[in-house]
Order: sequence, then structure tokens, then C-alpha cells
Amino acid sequence: MIFLRMIQSLHQPKIAVILSLVLFSLVLAPGPGHTEPSKQAPFLGVDIRADNEVSRVYPNSTADDMKLYLGDRILQIDEKKILTKNDLDAAISDKKIGDPIRIIVERGGTRLEREAPLQGLSITDTNQ
Repeated sequence: MIFLRMIQSLHQPKIAVILSLVLFSLVLAPGPGHTEPSKQAPFLGVDIRADNEVSRVYPNSTADDMKLYLGDRILQIDEKKILTKNDLDAAISDKKIGDPIRIIVERGGTRLEREAPLQGLSITDTNQ
């Protein structure tokens, strides 16, 4: 009965447009269990202060694998000297997930070198 009324109301242009949009969206809607593919960005896994001192190490990150600690001062990533947070971000953004990354840090006056594959951080697409 409802279907018959909907068909009869198709003679009204506004109803026809609305019904068409509803049916169109139902046909194109993703099915149950559909998930978007995961997107990842290169992620070292540290927060640093203005003097490049590590203020946070994220668990299960590249920095965590490298055994970086709070208070370590990041001096170099691969061949790039790190003077600012922007330098750190630029050095990481040039890399791909899985690329080996070499870091030189200063800890208690001693220089230490660490190397590990760069991990990723899942990101969401805000343009949807």
C-alpha cells in the first residue's frame, strides 16, 4: 500500500526528486562490514621541546623500539642535523614506512646512535 502511494506521488516533481535521491543513496551505500583502507603516515613516535629534548615517547613506536628516553636530545636523523621541530618533521616526512632510520641522540653528555625501521601512524581522511 505504501509503495502504491509512493508511485502515485511521483507525479509531483519534488517527491520524485526526493525519492530518486533516497533510492540512489541506498544503491551506492557501502555494504555492512565495509571499512575504508587504513592510511598511514611516517611516525617516529616522540614529542620534543624547543631544544630538541624528548618530552614523550609513544609506546610501540619507532622511538620506543630504539629505546629513546625522556630527556634524550635528538641531534641528527640520517645525515640531517636536527635544530628545530620543523627539521625533525622534514626529516621524517622524506621517509616511507619501513625505511631504516638512523638517529643520533645525546644522553647525559654521551652521543648514542640508534637505528630501526620507521613505523607508521594510522590517520583518518578529514576530506570525506
